[in-house]
Amino acid sequence: MPMRRFGIIGNPLAQSPSKEVFDAHFSKTGVDAEFHIYELENLNDFRAFLFRERPEGLLVTIPYKEEVFAMAAEKDHPDLLATNMISIRYENDDVFIRAHNTDFTAFFEDLETLSPDMSKPALIIGDGGAAKAVVYALKAKGYSYSVWGRKDENGKRVWQDCPAHVGELGLVINTTPLGMAPLENECPPLDYTALTPGCIAYDLVYKPAETLFLLKCKAMQCKTANGRGMLDRVYRMAMDMWKLS
Repeated sequence: MPMRRFGIIGNPLAQSPSKEVFDAHFSKTGVDAEFHIYELENLNDFRAFLFRERPEGLLVTIPYKEEVFAMAAEKDHPDLLATNMISIRYENDDVFIRAHNTDFTAFFEDLETLSPDMSKPALIIGDGGAAKAVVYALKAKGYSYSVWGRKDENGKRVWQDCPAHVGELGLVINTTPLGMAPLENECPPLDYTALTPGCIAYDLVYKPAETLFLLKCKAMQCKTANGRGMLDRVYRMAMDMWKLS
C-alpha cells in the first residue's frame, strides 16, 4: 500500500510550521504518511496537480481559501465561502474535493482563552478568506462587529476611512497578511492611539510572534495574542479529520 500523502497549499509558505508539526506527529504515532509544502504560483492546473501528487488531504491558506472553496463538489459550510482544509477522493479519471472549514472553531476556541468582553463591539480588519471565518465565528456567538477593509478606487485597492468607534472596541482582529514576511514592517492603518487599555488585539499572523500591529496595540495596554494557538487547533482538527492519530 502506498504511503499516504498530505500537504499544504498557499503562497507564501516559508513561515509555515506545518511540515515540522505533521512530520513529528507521524514519527510519534507511527502513521505511515508524508506531508508536503506546495507553494503554488496559481491554481490554473490544480486538478492536474492533484492527480500528479495524489494527496488525500490539503490544508489551504492564503491566497487560495476562496478559490479552492469554489472548486469543491461538497462543502461542509457552504455559507462560509472559504475553506482552510480539503479532503480529496479519486475515482478513475475524476477527482472530488470536499471543503471543510475549521478556522472559525479554532479561532473562537483560542479567543475564549482570553476572556473577551462580549458587551463591547469587535472590529475585524480585512475582508478576505481568513476574515470570513472570523465573521462566521463572531456572528454565531452573538458578537456586535464591523469589518474594515480596502476598496477599489481608480484601479487601486485603498483602505476605507478608519472607523470612528475605535475607542469603544473590546476586540480588534487583524486577518490580513500585514506583519507577515515579507511585510514585517507593515500594519493596518488603524488609529492605534484611540485604543483603550484592556481591549483584546488578536492577529491571525503567528510569525513573527509579535507583529507591528500587536506591538502598537500593546503600547496602548491592550491584551495581545497571535494566531499560533488557533493554528495548533487547526492542525489537531486536520489530524482527526484525516484519521491520522
